[in-house]
Amino acid sequence: MSTTAASLPLTIHRAQSFGARLGGLLVRAPLREDEALYLLPCASVHTAFMRYAIDVVFVDRSGQVLKVVARLKPWRMAWCPGAHGALELRAGQAQRYRPRAAAAVALAPAALRQRGATLVEAILVLPTLLFTVLAVLQAGFVYYAKSNLNYATFEAARAGSVHNASVASITLAFQRGLLPYYGGGTTQGELAATLKKAAADLGNAALRVEILSPTKESFSDFNSPQLQAQLKTNQSVIPNTALDELLCPRDVPGCKSDPKSNASGQTLLDANLLKLRITYGIPPEKQMPLAGRFYTWALGKLGAGAGDAFKQQLIDAGRIPIVTHTVLRMQSDAIQNSAMVSHAGPGNQGEPVDPGTTPSGGPLPTCPWWDPACSICPDGSSSDKCKPEICIPPP
Repeated sequence: MSTTAASLPLTIHRAQSFGARLGGLLVRAPLREDEALYLLPCASVHTAFMRYAIDVVFVDRSGQVLKVVARLKPWRMAWCPGAHGALELRAGQAQRYRPRAAAAVALAPAALRQRGATLVEAILVLPTLLFTVLAVLQAGFVYYAKSNLNYATFEAARAGSVHNASVASITLAFQRGLLPYYGGGTTQGELAATLKKAAADLGNAALRVEILSPTKESFSDFNSPQLQAQLKTNQSVIPNTALDELLCPRDVPGCKSDPKSNASGQTLLDANLLKLRITYGIPPEKQMPLAGRFYTWALGKLGAGAGDAFKQQLIDAGRIPIVTHTVLRMQSDAIQNSAMVSHAGPGNQGEPVDPGTTPSGGPLPTCPWWDPACSICPDGSSSDKCKPEICIPPP
């Protein structure tokens, strides 16, 4: 239906029924410059789920303009108490037309019978909008928790690398790494109280620490009885010194060092990589109301804990499980403990993998001109005139 606002043509599409008002511009193509959508009755509009801004003109029963909202952005609301209808126009067109909306009001006289329709629409739309906002905030909470957990896991790996892969040291360092997440503090007393709070929550079946490397099989391949005696432990020990020149512990030179045939599928160097996998459950008190509960409900329905009893336990307790990983080089001799996961099997299923074809152009130089280790020769001549094998490092 077409009409004229001022001296400019304006095509006005009416949204008079409940369904038409509820869908609004969401179910229509974007408005052209000479189009408007007339909502009747309507005293408030929202732009939830929209992708572009609009102008809104609120009018009374006689068509007089009560309020103009220019360039209402997506995910915003606008209202005008006492308004009878609202015209939605393309952004920037409200001032151009400044509609004499009496003609628009005359388009839908039957709408006068739909008293209370705006309240019904608000009851349907506002809860959806509120839940969407809560869900977005919940996603932000999960991201914040994951950032804190990444840092805490790195701190835990650092502690484990210098304390023989001790689970107690790893857990304590993880708790300290989560101090900011649990409230932090500015004094020693506040920090101690926060640490106690974190330890109590983590001890409530909310934390699982797994050591993926070294594995149980790594200790059977590279155990050093001499180090066991020195460290006074009955558990197997993997040496951490002289890794650049050893394939086996010094006291067990005939160990199974070949990853293609031993039990762990690792070399001694590989066995000195500390890889942690930490699973933590965000407690209900650190979740958004409604959205957090829906999150855990959805995880349960989707089977997020299938095959993992600990994850399922977290979900059943209303916690959101988060998993973090980190890898660090051991700086001490690893001692076997109960947190080490068994992962038997030779590397690459016993099949060597070709890293790629040899680059064309011949072999790489053994002593290139840019290597500082070959810049001085015994006779003092420049390195480009002496043979690589007689070059010596500079003093």
